[in-house]
Amino acid sequence: MELFLTQMLEFSLVAMLYGGVGSLVLLSNNRFALIWGSTFAFIGSLSAMASGFAAIFGMQTASFHATTSFALLSLSFRVDQLSGIFLVIIGAVGALATLYGWSYMKHNGDTYRLGAFFASYNLFLASMVLVVIANQALFFLLAWELMALASYFLVVFDHRNEESVKAGYIYFIMTHVATAFIILLSFIFYHTTGSLDFDVWRAESGSLTALSATLVFIFALIGFGTKAGIIPVHVWLPAAHPAAPSHVSALMSGVMIKLGIYMFIRVFFDFFLHTPMWLGVVIVLLGASSSVLGVIYALSEHDIKRLLAYHSIENIGIILLGLGAALIFRGIGENALSLLALAASLFHVVNHAIFKSLLFLSAGSVVLTTNSRNMEEFGGLGKRMPYTAVFFLIGSIAISGIIPFNGFVSEWHSHLPEAWPQLVS
Repeated sequence: MELFLTQMLEFSLVAMLYGGVGSLVLLSNNRFALIWGSTFAFIGSLSAMASGFAAIFGMQTASFHATTSFALLSLSFRVDQLSGIFLVIIGAVGALATLYGWSYMKHNGDTYRLGAFFASYNLFLASMVLVVIANQALFFLLAWELMALASYFLVVFDHRNEESVKAGYIYFIMTHVATAFIILLSFIFYHTTGSLDFDVWRAESGSLTALSATLVFIFALIGFGTKAGIIPVHVWLPAAHPAAPSHVSALMSGVMIKLGIYMFIRVFFDFFLHTPMWLGVVIVLLGASSSVLGVIYALSEHDIKRLLAYHSIENIGIILLGLGAALIFRGIGENALSLLALAASLFHVVNHAIFKSLLFLSAGSVVLTTNSRNMEEFGGLGKRMPYTAVFFLIGSIAISGIIPFNGFVSEWHSHLPEAWPQLVS
């Protein structure tokens, strides 16, 4: 199983590399760039999903290294069940978004060079895979930066649109301010442990002073919280998501912002044996404010893609409620309840990736048909687009947390942490 896992990962990354480089080679031929870039992105996504399932159901951790004469530049990869969950999300949403994008991008073929788009698109997918398997800080930061740059170029793909350029500028600034805090976090660990290897950080996290640990928690909240789009560091999200092509919006909202949650779990649960209870309280408060304010902002929107972006902020808040509850229970020694809360948080990560991607893809079809994002102009589309209407209805019911769709179970668990002790007892 470990051999299959590593082979699928390697195949996934090589396919995406071929897809990106080949798209640049075919820069002057939009038709072949579309075929080449989409095919390899789809194959790479399926391979990433297969490796994720192998990690989850294989119940094992796979590690592999590529050493160099300069230790800081040595590459270290690690895939465990947590990585597997996010690899499945990346692969599943990536594959479906790529299939959707095959016809969606044909509408841009007469305006822009699709080779440049698919080079960035394949790099974006590959960088997300690298983020969740990186096991060394320098390599992780490189993958994180590649993800930021690739997604930036996708946001400004429609560079003749002033709104897209402005959204890309805000995103570029915010994501690099966040990266600065992640670098500071890495420096603290390096200063304390003398290593950039995540395995060493796990083993020696207890050697951090109280001040250093507190700074790590704060820097992680700002750095990874910005990528996740939590309030108050969310301002890039409602601007960038509507500006990108709809299947890219699905990837950014359904997958990319979840990598901030992934790193929260890595730092707070994996790199520390014990975390203070106040940290869980802070995360619950941030989650509650993001949930409430995200809905309030969404209610005032008429732009369908901005509305969906604000609902992503709301759902990140719901995920943080479960994560914060897990940290609180861990702080008071209730490990069983902590695992239950963490499971609820991860369950909503998966569910949100499914229904938010469905909603963004459905919205993209509506925007292409009507040439408008203003929901006030969408009357009578049920008859004109019956299949899209059905899919959008399914996604809407799911995101509303209505029985029996998937949003209900995870939202219910994440919203009711105070009830779990009575339920368990």
